[in-house]
Amino acid sequence: MEKKNSLLKNTIYTWKKIKDYGESKYYFISIGIVILSIIIPFLTMALPSVVILLLVEKVYFLNTLLIIMGYALILLILNYLNKVLEMNSLYSMFIFRLKAGYEIDHKILDTDFINIDSQQKKNEIEKALTAVYQNDDIGFTALLEGSRTFIINSFLLIMYILFAVKLNLFIMLLLIISPIFSIYAHTKNIRWIETNKDTWAPIDKKIRYLRTQSVNIKNGKDIRLYKIQNWFVKLYYSLVDLRIHWYQKEYRRYLLIEILERFIFCIQSIIVYGYLLYSVKNGMDIASFTLYLGVVSGVGGFIKQAFDKYVYMQKNNVYVQDYLSYISTKEQSNRGDGVKLSEKTTYDLKLDNVSFNYPESDETLFENLSLTIKKGEKLAIVGANGAGKTTLIKLLCGLYLPDNGNIYIDNVNSKDINIKDYYKIFSVVFQDIFAIAYTIAQNIACTFNDDIDYTKLHKCIKLSGLEEKINSLPKKENTNMLKEFDDDGIVFSGGEMQKLMLARALYKDSPVIILDEPTAALDPIAESEMYEKYNTLINDKTSIFISHRLSSTRFCDRILFMKSGKIIESGTHDELISLGGEYARMFEIQSHYYQKEVDENA
Repeated sequence: MEKKNSLLKNTIYTWKKIKDYGESKYYFISIGIVILSIIIPFLTMALPSVVILLLVEKVYFLNTLLIIMGYALILLILNYLNKVLEMNSLYSMFIFRLKAGYEIDHKILDTDFINIDSQQKKNEIEKALTAVYQNDDIGFTALLEGSRTFIINSFLLIMYILFAVKLNLFIMLLLIISPIFSIYAHTKNIRWIETNKDTWAPIDKKIRYLRTQSVNIKNGKDIRLYKIQNWFVKLYYSLVDLRIHWYQKEYRRYLLIEILERFIFCIQSIIVYGYLLYSVKNGMDIASFTLYLGVVSGVGGFIKQAFDKYVYMQKNNVYVQDYLSYISTKEQSNRGDGVKLSEKTTYDLKLDNVSFNYPESDETLFENLSLTIKKGEKLAIVGANGAGKTTLIKLLCGLYLPDNGNIYIDNVNSKDINIKDYYKIFSVVFQDIFAIAYTIAQNIACTFNDDIDYTKLHKCIKLSGLEEKINSLPKKENTNMLKEFDDDGIVFSGGEMQKLMLARALYKDSPVIILDEPTAALDPIAESEMYEKYNTLINDKTSIFISHRLSSTRFCDRILFMKSGKIIESGTHDELISLGGEYARMFEIQSHYYQKEVDENA
């Protein structure tokens, strides 16, 4: 069971964080706001009594006017100073949100892959981001502003109580009935929200997804040609209706609480103001009546505001807790110094009795799987979709960690290697091609322009077969990709994207090269040609080729045929054909299919 931090603990954490983020001035700004926010309401409350007192004492009219003007001027100056401090406060909170956002973004980018891969983790991320990205008054900023306002209202309440106690102790007790009910009711409501938020978080995520996909330029053509608009709109509004259903439930609870609050406050006000009128009838002077009227109104208002702010902070503590829970997600990989591998062109790889199943699944994908890959070997892993090929690669290159068993790099346990050093061993081209809306050069080198080795970059571009295409562009390798930020951005074809990924893998120049079906969208002949091209460029590196098309990997030294998480056949292409097993049967089926496709195209 996950331990929840208290509101006080998370508020203290938030105030410490603003110092860590270099905004210590926020402390002094807040002190100034607290002092002014206490003085200004008190002076404002006392102004009517001062005016009445001056009139009762029959002070000379001009002097009365000057006193009131001076009083008003002081209030004007104090309000102006308070506004200036509040503007500076908003700036500091904006910086806080940016830096807290950077912190969780960095966590998401750097954490173990398993911590972002499952649906449960994606939902946790979605909830955690709310604390910094939802609105200016949600999450951390709510705790900062809320705690400050709570302090202000508490100080004002104490000051007003000192005046009000002289009036009547019973009245003071009566004034706190409404706020006590409020905090009880809202606390119960917050618990209801905590219980049910996991139900509507996936709905919010789907709504945001549809919004993103509807404006994604890649989808624009299909949306129009296949009339996806109606489907998207109906799907969007069905989700909105579902979200409104939950919002209405939440709203009805708030409405009921508000109605009960108003009813109790109304009864409370009748009694309090009735007592004041009774006191006037029994000799209280008008100046005192006006002062006490302001005090009683202030006490009731400040008690309610203090309790309301407390409830407001409690509600937002839920979002902050979601943020802190994800930020504190434990890493399974080695992030210490680790064992340093000797510098080599490539390495032996070994899986020793490796078992693995996904965290949200009870089904074991691999059980006691053992495999040795010799340095410089060209290995193919083939099989039908769902055989476990990609998961095996994710285990091998450190994205997943085995539940049992070990993976060795030249007899060094992968668990003993720092994960950042471990990632350097592999250049992987996955099925899902990843390009960002920056320059071609940055997409290949995956770094800032100043850090790019352009001699190496041009060599990789040439080897990948992209040289002619890139040289035809006005800005060459400095051309922006995609059109998210640049209308002149280049959108590569599928084959060109494959070449770009090859250039990226060559630029990284890792000891082990892995191709995880990056050419699945190409036809069989184009895929075979692309794999052959990779093969000629890899030289003496250890290389692993993943495919469900058996003909593409005939050139490999060894082929492993996988089924249901097990290696059921191993050998060269000719050996596996001679064996007459599952590989041979699938190859024959695919050969007939490809031949039929060739004949039809001819």
